[in-house]
Amino acid sequence: MAAALAVLAVLAVSSCSGGGNPVAAPQDTTTPAPTVLPTTPAPVTTTPPARTATPTPSAVPTRPVKVPATDGDVDGDGKRDQVTIATAPNGDGIWGVTIKLSALGTRRGQVHAESERPRLVGVVDADGDGFGEVFLAIGQGASTAFWGVLRFVDGVVREVTLSGQPLQLAIGGSVNHGDGFACREEVKANRGRELVVYSGDTFDGVTWEGTVKTYTWSRGTVVGLRERTETFPVGAAGDDPRLRPYYDADCGSLAA
Repeated sequence: MAAALAVLAVLAVSSCSGGGNPVAAPQDTTTPAPTVLPTTPAPVTTTPPARTATPTPSAVPTRPVKVPATDGDVDGDGKRDQVTIATAPNGDGIWGVTIKLSALGTRRGQVHAESERPRLVGVVDADGDGFGEVFLAIGQGASTAFWGVLRFVDGVVREVTLSGQPLQLAIGGSVNHGDGFACREEVKANRGRELVVYSGDTFDGVTWEGTVKTYTWSRGTVVGLRERTETFPVGAAGDDPRLRPYYDADCGSLAA
């Protein structure tokens, strides 16, 4: 009994003194979960679409540049067209006119001519727009001829009017009176060719008193632009060059 107690005493002393190899306490080997910190979303960078430079508009002429039609060409295709006048009026002095266009087929129009059957004078591009105007002799006085004009507008042959009435151009005259017209190029206003009508008289055989009216071509009409008067002495032989516009048709190949 005494021996057993002694052994227990020895073991107790050894335990208290730290001697020997004590059994290590088991350690926790679990890997701790990582700490998740709140994340701030990266700012979204929006790239604006590239700006397209607006092109500078090129200069546009106020009036299209066109090549004047050649003589005889009504529809502007470069070929002569055939103009035929009816053999009898339709009524009230209205005559049918048929134009056989080389590019667009046949078109029909009409012209007023009360005294006689119209006669084709010529086809010239009076306004320089690329389409030829049809000039027809529609009357004849003692010393003055009268002409009418047809135009090809939007595929239709139209009789040109002035203030709602068929246009009549007078050419010629006597010693004391003269009428004429001209197709003049108007560059500054960019309107192409204008129609200039001359009419004048001398009441004493010494001084000429003239009126000059300028018109612009507008579809199936002519519209007045301006008017002026002029006075000058008449030469002794009556051959002053200033008188010539008052008796002639100065428009391309047209001849009275």
